[in-house]
Amino acid sequence: MSKEENGVMKQGSIAFRINASQAAIWRVLSDFSQYPHWGYKIGAAGVYNKVGDDFYVDFMTDTLSKHYYVINHMPMKDWSTWKTDHSKAQDCVMDTVGYWRMKEVDGNSNVVDVMQYGKMELTSLCSNGFFGIGGFDADELARVTHRNLKARAEALM
Repeated sequence: MSKEENGVMKQGSIAFRINASQAAIWRVLSDFSQYPHWGYKIGAAGVYNKVGDDFYVDFMTDTLSKHYYVINHMPMKDWSTWKTDHSKAQDCVMDTVGYWRMKEVDGNSNVVDVMQYGKMELTSLCSNGFFGIGGFDADELARVTHRNLKARAEALM
């Protein structure tokens, strides 16, 4: 396999506290159509199938307009996971896996510690961008996710 076929592995994690209930956080996380307004480098997102707790989501990158398909397992309790839907052809993300984990702080239902972890294997174009435009940066992803998820969930309280 060529280096391009192997892709470029990116991963990152972040933990932060949100002054909102788990229900408010899940409302934000499960409203995939709103991801372009707060998610990292997402131009469009929409559910194309739902089976039980599994949401099949078509994400499109903002700058490069490349599609990637993810199965989000969201029982909306204190965790959720995601992985690539390999039944669909991917434009950008060759493989991804990750999770959200939440825990109320000291029994206070309106203060929640949130942890996100994700690992992605991207094509070099999506990883590095085109002439430096549109590349993926795990540290920036963490900052954007923290700032925007926190603001949206806290606004629901």
